[in-house]
Amino acid sequence: EPGLIAQVDFGYIGKIYDSDVKKQVKAYVFVMVLAFSRHAYYEIVTSQDIKTWCRCHINAFNHFGGVPKEIVPDNLKSAITKASLFDPIANRTYSDLASHYGFQINPCKPSTPEHKGKVESGVKYAKNNFLPLRTFTDVQDADTQIQEWNKTKAQVRIHGTTRQKPIEVFSAYEKDKLLPMDKEVFETPLYKELTVHTDSHIQFEQAYYSVPYELREQRVLARKTEAQLCVFYENKLVALHQSAKKGQRRTNKDHYPPNMFRYMQYDEEYCMEKAGEIGSGVLKLISSLLKENTVKNLRGAQNILRLEEKYTRQKLEKAVTRALYYGNYTYQGVKEILEKGLENETDFEEDNPLKNLSKDYARDLKQIIKEAVN
Repeated sequence: EPGLIAQVDFGYIGKIYDSDVKKQVKAYVFVMVLAFSRHAYYEIVTSQDIKTWCRCHINAFNHFGGVPKEIVPDNLKSAITKASLFDPIANRTYSDLASHYGFQINPCKPSTPEHKGKVESGVKYAKNNFLPLRTFTDVQDADTQIQEWNKTKAQVRIHGTTRQKPIEVFSAYEKDKLLPMDKEVFETPLYKELTVHTDSHIQFEQAYYSVPYELREQRVLARKTEAQLCVFYENKLVALHQSAKKGQRRTNKDHYPPNMFRYMQYDEEYCMEKAGEIGSGVLKLISSLLKENTVKNLRGAQNILRLEEKYTRQKLEKAVTRALYYGNYTYQGVKEILEKGLENETDFEEDNPLKNLSKDYARDLKQIIKEAVN
């Protein structure tokens, strides 16, 4: 029936220069064919991953101006994670896409690509009619050319089976039968099953997100989009964070156990505020550590601040002042000064470059912290 079924597939078309990576890469043609009219969408891509798979579907829907009620894919991993005659399992991300736009996924039976013969023919048609005698400067150029070819050649040809032009059949009978494209923009999610580390964090794409401490060493399911990351345990949402870049941490302090792992709660902002409360020397040392390399030096900064609990605020400030004079910006250096009782030694004070430091910090503390962090 018009608007009921579309078939989709990738087809390998050889290597094409990719200007992003500056080398020849494998290229594929994505094809979606509407089964009734044979009107099709074509796109040149360099990957068959789930992001590309979903993006091509959305581009095809935009091309048609609507969504078919049922899509028939092959059993590639981006579509079906478990091929089965009776109980196939769809890729979670692809399933989200289907739910968002309202179409049903109806995969081919395992090892029976002939069940999507219309798109198989569409791939062959592109290879035999579009590719021969063409040259491309890069992948983008190839995609531009195939879009133009589809517009001027493929969709206006007399189809070998229907004996009609696909675009005319589509416009007359099928276009208005498609599901409307009145949805919000779909953000393609990525899913991963992950183990919660002992510090109550998971790692997803080289960024770190906190999870309730009760789930340490448990397996959880993480779902990430460009905007946010959700964590599920036994189908229940247990954590929600704004998506982070590589190396960043997203930590909800409520995820930590009470009176345990206190040093984990000392993030960069906390360390700067605490250092400012102790003294100008400690503030200078901590800001230097965090500004140089936050990820590497955060734990060292935390431990320096914790020395206050054992040696008092006054002794820590004196020890740090001595360490700064000798250019020792390390936790171990400050600790040794305190352990040896050298914080009260005054042999360096005459030439101490920090003796006029107070005037440099005779400004609003919040402004000092902001400048140091930046």
